[in-house]
Amino acid sequence: MKLRMLNNSTMKLTISSLFPRMMGLMLISLSLLPLPYFLGNYQITCNDIKPNLARECVLNFSFFGISKKQTNLNTLIDASITGTSPYSIMLKTTDGLINMTNGSSVGYAKKQKIVDTINQFITRGMQNSVKLANPNPLA
Repeated sequence: MKLRMLNNSTMKLTISSLFPRMMGLMLISLSLLPLPYFLGNYQITCNDIKPNLARECVLNFSFFGISKKQTNLNTLIDASITGTSPYSIMLKTTDGLINMTNGSSVGYAKKQKIVDTINQFITRGMQNSVKLANPNPLA
């Protein structure tokens, strides 16, 4: 930070030296936040969970920690990827198929990991909820 003496003996902070430092600190702060924080995340919660049986389930989408959308899944059977670009994650329930995505062609491997996580959650039946990354990277 540069300080300059002016004719009337007052000091003035040079803006040109302060601005790059402020921008650098702001960029470092933003890089420390996890990306899903900005993009939102999904959580599946089931009231009745046993191995291979997930009943009374709700799919909840949160953005910045605020619940934005809830979808009742009733009994969740499994998850799969459909389509060949754009790809969609489909949740199979006793009420039919529910599209979990906006059909983004971005991130097939990421979507496959989400599908695997959901199917393991159903198969194991050890916990009553599972958090998932946002399958719509630009949504």
